[in-house]
Formats: sequence, structure tokens, C-alpha cells
Amino acid sequence: MTPLAELSSSMPNPVVLTRPVEQAADFAARIAASGRIVIPFPLLEIHGLADYNLLDGVLANLSDFGLIAFVSPNAIRAVFSRVPCLPVQLPVAVMGQGSLATLAEFGIRPAAAIDAGCGSNQHERVIFYPRNPERTDSETLLDEL
Repeated sequence: MTPLAELSSSMPNPVVLTRPVEQAADFAARIAASGRIVIPFPLLEIHGLADYNLLDGVLANLSDFGLIAFVSPNAIRAVFSRVPCLPVQLPVAVMGQGSLATLAEFGIRPAAAIDAGCGSNQHERVIFYPRNPERTDSETLLDEL
């Protein structure tokens, strides 16, 4: 029996949490508050690039693109660590509510209507995201586009 299997067999209804250590605390607390035991088992480490030259080159030309798609809050934070803002006319696509909340941390919120355009307000823009909270995957996002 593996150490993880031994540990889980000695606890009632344990939950193995595979999130990266840096992102697991809040979710682990919510699981524990429900009366379940949390077994941390991070499968990923999130860290920056060794060389930012290629990324910086792309970011310097964002106004040439028709859309920027973020696959996670980590991707949003990585981009905003390199640029102070996005071009006003550039629509954004995200995978779910966590990414929408992260965009809001940087002052970016959806425009009132998807066809309203970005206007002159730097913080109001077209944001595409899966509307069904049960399906926040890339295929659903593609359907929204």
C-alpha cells in the first residue's frame, strides 16, 4: 500500500487536493470547514519564465491582435506583471469566474453588452467567457466566441 493510500484509509472521507501549494490554502480551508480531511498532493508548480524576451515582444504588439485569451488567473497575473494595461480595443477571453475576478483585480470588467465595444473607458471591455458555470472548458469558450 502506498503512503497516500495508507493515509487516506485512516481518515473518514479524505479529499486529495492537487492544486499548487501557493493556491491551495483557501480551497483547503473550505474543504476542512465542511468537515472533511484535506490531503495536500500538489501536482503542479507555477513559476515564471526563465527568459521573457519572446513574451515581451508579443506583449509589445498586442494592438495587432484580435483577441487575448487567458487560460487561468496565473496567466493573467503573468501578463500584468509585464504590461500595465491592455490595448483598449483588444477583447479578452477567459475560462471562468476565477479569471473574471482576477481581471477585476486589474480594473478590467465586462462592458455592459457584448456588442457595445470597448468605448473609451480603459477598464470596460468585451470579455468572452463560458456562461454555463458547469462547463468552463476551452470547447465551451470556443462556442462563446
